[in-house]
Amino acid sequence: MSQTVTTRDEALVQILQLMQRYGIGSEDIREGLTTASDKKGGRVQTLLVYLGAALILGGIGTYANMVWGNLASFERVVVSLGSGIVAYVLGTLAISDARLTRAVTPLLAIGAFLQTGGLFVYLAEYAHGGNFYLGEMAVFGVMAIQLALSFWSKRRTDLGFLAILAFVAFVQAALAYIGMGGEWIAMVLGISGLSIAWGIDKTPYRAMTPFGYFMSSAAIAIASFDILDVSFFTSRTQSYGWLLPLFSVALVGVSVAAKSRTALFVGILHLFFTVGYFTDHYFKDAVGWPLALIAMGFILIGLSIFAVRLGRGFGKKG
Repeated sequence: MSQTVTTRDEALVQILQLMQRYGIGSEDIREGLTTASDKKGGRVQTLLVYLGAALILGGIGTYANMVWGNLASFERVVVSLGSGIVAYVLGTLAISDARLTRAVTPLLAIGAFLQTGGLFVYLAEYAHGGNFYLGEMAVFGVMAIQLALSFWSKRRTDLGFLAILAFVAFVQAALAYIGMGGEWIAMVLGISGLSIAWGIDKTPYRAMTPFGYFMSSAAIAIASFDILDVSFFTSRTQSYGWLLPLFSVALVGVSVAAKSRTALFVGILHLFFTVGYFTDHYFKDAVGWPLALIAMGFILIGLSIFAVRLGRGFGKKG
């Protein structure tokens, strides 16, 4: 009997070690134990839940639009903010009910969305004047704190994702308030987002990281063209476009280090536009323009082969 207990304990220790090593959470275990038929039914249920959530959100919006002009300030706040609080509370209560598991995320998302809108309605109705960015900071700051506390309590990936979105929106408003330009805000948020995604990728909540890698790397890619004063439509003498390859290499390097296909896709796409920019600005009027186009084609084919081979080495990561 003791031998059986020891063997079972050792197996549990090995399972826990494997879960920690590969970032496997309890949600992954439950999904892996689900049968194929359950998964098929689960997908149908998930589709119905999200359609139902969309109809609820659309119904609330339609009703509010119909009666909005006849509502007093307090009533407007109740319709918007109150609906969000109710949906959010229902979502948190549904977490403990296994039968409502697939309804949790839509309810939490709707609740967070309506609460955010409701707080803006409250400011519009009762806070006359003031700086718009300070209002944004107040709204997103409150939502970030609420969602972070909920995540700390429930340890759910969707709550963590919503908390990060609210925090990013708060930082964006704060940077805009101090007068930072849009391109630099995008660059700061992109670099910060990559750092956050990299850290989360080593936790059981890594399911949110593909979106984070994509949005962060896309923000960096787009901001790089604005910061370096690069345009495909005008020839600017002060352009620093010759620095663009550095951003391409950096994005591809990050994707390799993080083993992220989404970051790799953005990095390769950035390199594609970089090659296009150099070709258009430095070879378009040259005699070798057709040769440059051919060379660009071979380069892109080579990049595609490189991206495919590199992506296969990333395993199942996003």
